[in-house]
Amino acid sequence: MPGLKITLDGEKYELDLDKVTLGEGRFLKSQFGMRSYSDLDLLDPDPDMIVGAIAVAVKRSHPELDDSEIIEKVESLSNGDYFKQLQKQIEVEVKKAEADAADPQPAGGNASAPAARGRNGAKTRKTATSPRSRPTA
Repeated sequence: MPGLKITLDGEKYELDLDKVTLGEGRFLKSQFGMRSYSDLDLLDPDPDMIVGAIAVAVKRSHPELDDSEIIEKVESLSNGDYFKQLQKQIEVEVKKAEADAADPQPAGGNASAPAARGRNGAKTRKTATSPRSRPTA
């Protein structure tokens, strides 16, 4: 999953876990005891994990808020609401993946595909002088 998309108090927040900064990592460590970015698991029901991930997203949108204000704002989200929103996001991502997998290739194959190669790695080419095309006596 690319990241987290969540609505809190009518405002949408997004967090791409691959783009967590060093400063955000320090925030997660100081506020929630997370020692590594790999500790962030959006499916983990641990409240610190959930609050930490959402708090980073809120902090990006509202750098003017104190850490305590951010945490208080995030803690107002119910656990059930978080998992409902996360489930919706997962369903959307699964549908996208299924649609991409079901998308058929154009008839005739891919015109940009590389040329066929023989057993020795050379490009194959059938010509009138090829030993395979000569009649045998």
